[in-house]
Amino acid sequence: MKKAFWIAFVLFPLGLGATFSSNLPKQNVLPPLYFTPNLGQFGDENPSIAQAVIPGGAVFVTRQGIRIRMEHPEDIGNKHQAHHFRGKDTQFTVRYHVSDIVFDGGGSASKVQYLDPAPFYENYFLGPDPANWRSAIQPVSKIVLSDVYPHIDVAIYFNNQNLEFDWILHPGADPNLIALRLDPSNQWQLKQNQILIQNSVGTWKIHEPIASQKSPLRKKAKIIPVSYYLDAKNAVRLRIAKYDPQETLIIDPVLVFSTYSGSQGDNFGFTATYDTAGCLYAGGIVEADTRKYPVTTGAFQTTYGGSGAGAPPVQLPCDISISKYSADGTKLLYATYMGGSDDEYPHSLCVDPNNNLLVFGTTLSSDFPVHPDSAFNNVHQKDYDIFVNKLSVDGTTLLGGTFISGNDADGFQTESPFTFLLYNYADNYRGDITTDLQGNIFVATCTRSTNFPCTKGALQTKPKGETDAAVICLNSQLSKIKWATLIGGVDDDAAYSIKVDDSSHVFVGGGTVSSDFPMAGQGFMQTGLGNIDGFIARFNQNNGAYQIGTYWGSIDYEQIYFIDLDVENKVYFTGQTEGKFKRTAGCYGKDNTTQFIGRLSNDLSKQEFITTFGNRTNSVPELCPSAFMVDNCHNIYFSGWGSVIGVGNNGTTNGLPITADAHQKTTDNHDFYLIVLGKDAKSLKYASYFGGNKSRDHVDGGTSRFDNRGVIYQSVCASCPNSPPGLNDFPTSPANVVFKNNVSIRCSNASFKLDFRLGYSIDAIFTVTPESVCLNKGNAFQPLRKFNGSYLWDFGDGDTSHRFSPTHFYKDTGTFTATLTVVDSNSCNARATYSKKIRVGLVPSGGGYASITPCKPGVDFVIDMNYYDSILWDFGDGSKIDRTGIADLNQYKDANGVLRRNYQYIAGQYEATFLVKNQKSGCIDTIKIPVQMNTDSTHEMKIANVFTPNNDGKNDCFRVFGIAPECEEAEIRIFNRWGERVYYSKNLTDCWNGKVDNSGSELPSGTYFYQLDVLKSPFVPTPKHLAGSINLIR
Repeated sequence: MKKAFWIAFVLFPLGLGATFSSNLPKQNVLPPLYFTPNLGQFGDENPSIAQAVIPGGAVFVTRQGIRIRMEHPEDIGNKHQAHHFRGKDTQFTVRYHVSDIVFDGGGSASKVQYLDPAPFYENYFLGPDPANWRSAIQPVSKIVLSDVYPHIDVAIYFNNQNLEFDWILHPGADPNLIALRLDPSNQWQLKQNQILIQNSVGTWKIHEPIASQKSPLRKKAKIIPVSYYLDAKNAVRLRIAKYDPQETLIIDPVLVFSTYSGSQGDNFGFTATYDTAGCLYAGGIVEADTRKYPVTTGAFQTTYGGSGAGAPPVQLPCDISISKYSADGTKLLYATYMGGSDDEYPHSLCVDPNNNLLVFGTTLSSDFPVHPDSAFNNVHQKDYDIFVNKLSVDGTTLLGGTFISGNDADGFQTESPFTFLLYNYADNYRGDITTDLQGNIFVATCTRSTNFPCTKGALQTKPKGETDAAVICLNSQLSKIKWATLIGGVDDDAAYSIKVDDSSHVFVGGGTVSSDFPMAGQGFMQTGLGNIDGFIARFNQNNGAYQIGTYWGSIDYEQIYFIDLDVENKVYFTGQTEGKFKRTAGCYGKDNTTQFIGRLSNDLSKQEFITTFGNRTNSVPELCPSAFMVDNCHNIYFSGWGSVIGVGNNGTTNGLPITADAHQKTTDNHDFYLIVLGKDAKSLKYASYFGGNKSRDHVDGGTSRFDNRGVIYQSVCASCPNSPPGLNDFPTSPANVVFKNNVSIRCSNASFKLDFRLGYSIDAIFTVTPESVCLNKGNAFQPLRKFNGSYLWDFGDGDTSHRFSPTHFYKDTGTFTATLTVVDSNSCNARATYSKKIRVGLVPSGGGYASITPCKPGVDFVIDMNYYDSILWDFGDGSKIDRTGIADLNQYKDANGVLRRNYQYIAGQYEATFLVKNQKSGCIDTIKIPVQMNTDSTHEMKIANVFTPNNDGKNDCFRVFGIAPECEEAEIRIFNRWGERVYYSKNLTDCWNGKVDNSGSELPSGTYFYQLDVLKSPFVPTPKHLAGSINLIR
């Protein structure tokens, strides 16, 4: 079969930014630009498929071209007034010019793809008709129009606030068809292979085109000469030199951003992860006794907790530092400390299905902040203790947190006693955390404790050697260990990586020195061959039962540092070797080199391929693995660093092969190395260096991650000299990245995000909000990611939907299977399906009201409801909110099961809010009850001296409190300043509304005078006369 290749001609950037920015206020940080898809919210008069607001104008994308609206720079300051005075005052007119770029001779795009979604949604409630309202519209930064010409697509996107578009030519494309028809209202000319355009409000240009191709036989990309020319009909066309349509395309990977941390204190990089919005989370350690970390207002912990002596190998007194960056790296969304009065270290980060951040690490602090209420264990055991904490999306709240510990070091491979598993610098901080789609939390780590909190039925409950691997499953609240087991032999063992498949299996990878590491099932290698081997073990996801295990290695050194699963649930693994391995036939790589990648069947019984890569042969490894992933297109991604740190293995990036489209083509031999292999490891798709040119870039032990679109989120310990001051050699980008320079006294926890752009896969994973699905209550079904495909929801109760994010009401209780199917023919897997069990619970039903007994103090709240067992009482008077469970509720119930609770108020107006909950289903009903107390147990009369009858619902009426009309008699008279009576009443439950006798003419603002006579009362001597003034303000 003839292999299909394709070619892209890139790129045609529109130079709008410079012209528009000249008359605008300068900004230190420029926000990213996004297109908003037009789903009908803009009305029929707007034919675009998407639009974007840009500095000084707007961009509209249609199926046949691009429309640009430019505003006159002198009028930009009038935009606000022009809106309010339109049609009334020409002084506030804003001058515009609209220019069209039409893809001349092309057809309407056969398909539109909305790619690279923004980390937010937009809602449009325009006009009075709800049918025209649109909500949950997610803007994007890239749009692809398919088949504008036969076999030719165009990609339109923003890059550093510039608009760009790329032509993508597939096999069979004719580049001579491409033509740009420019709006005749513009004056334009071709000059030096650029298109210069002038109109009534300004100037702009289309830069010169660039085209390139890559051949399998060439190491470097071949630049294809290309230029503009005018045809006989005055359309702009492309004159392209000869090219080979069978040669493959070069797509330059995009460095989304790279940033320092902004820390002034010494700051080491450990771990990184991402969320569904593409935000990057960086975890490190910082010494901030005298120099600060850039913590943000309202963050979880804004005060440095303190530090200990600084334990080996990092030797830095520290707290944990955590920063969350926007998807484009231009904003620090939050930054926080996490620590107590001693030292702590983050080993691994991930997010749960709701994008809350999970932090797994170790701490020496007895006062380390875990959750005081929900923790499985909130007591520190006086050595290295494992902790797992959960931070809210905005970084302000600790949603859960617990210690997991015993009587010795947990989670940390100690220097003393020493373990031979410590091969690379900072391997002490290995380990991994992940979740399943229900939010259960899984941890791979190690322990020396003889009383580690293993669960009943565990494979092992005590280490057989000095250190054993530990595998833990916790519930989503971190309040319970669902199962935990140790696994190991008579020597040292540790688990570094953990994954959960779609068939209720948990896989763990790690290293072992033990010759008797426990085996189960029919694993690929039942006996260890060397002094240190890798291992992979499979457990039952639900109860932790050990199912299958295998060694992996040679007679020399090997360890498995990362594992991952493909869409068929096959097990990929990577690590280091000093052994000799011959690659599987057809695999990319080099025999007997020192980094390996392999694949095993799901039952671990068969090795399906193995390859080694690198430059060194029969030697020590060059790279320390830091991140690993297999995408749904079967591409295999690897990140590792090679540096000489002075502790552990001496790595290097010297001589490692790179591809022609490498982002960084040179190395100082102390950098990161990024590599991507194709399906079955048969081809090299991409390889590049990344790092500074003066310092020894590395990361301290922990995990970084790739997302399933092939984007790496890498934490780095960057720009570290042997002694202060710090360097500034790490490559940061773009110009408006949040921290472009290193301000630390020495090291900085730098981070980078790089998009490899090797195609994409789709998934159908979704969340349900709220998580408790309740009868006849609306629940939002939200996919984790948006693709340009079709969406079909089957809610399991006979109802379906084709909306991207529907709201569904279940009408019966029970368990239903909700299924989402996504179809996108342009993705590598074309179709994805995901199902989730939905348990629909009962909602408390009924109602409540307030009952006031005449001449007796307090209010009786009457709750007559079914299906509830808990009430959260907020009486609306600022008192402490009270929670009552089922046992205490019974004391308030009468013989008919109706609940009556008396509460004492002082005189006034209140709104009581009660949350009535069914604890089993999690469903809540809210009752709001207004309360007006005219008197209270003090019987003190309270008379205001100001009221504002403006119908805003606040202080609209003049009222006397403290009179009980059921058992007291009183009358009130109100006079104006001329002594004329304007109001009289003997019913003091009424109030004066500012009109003559409440129904006559409206009275003006001013001072009025009241006379109040209490004629009869069991509480105070009568008659009693009171007088005073009132200020009426309108």
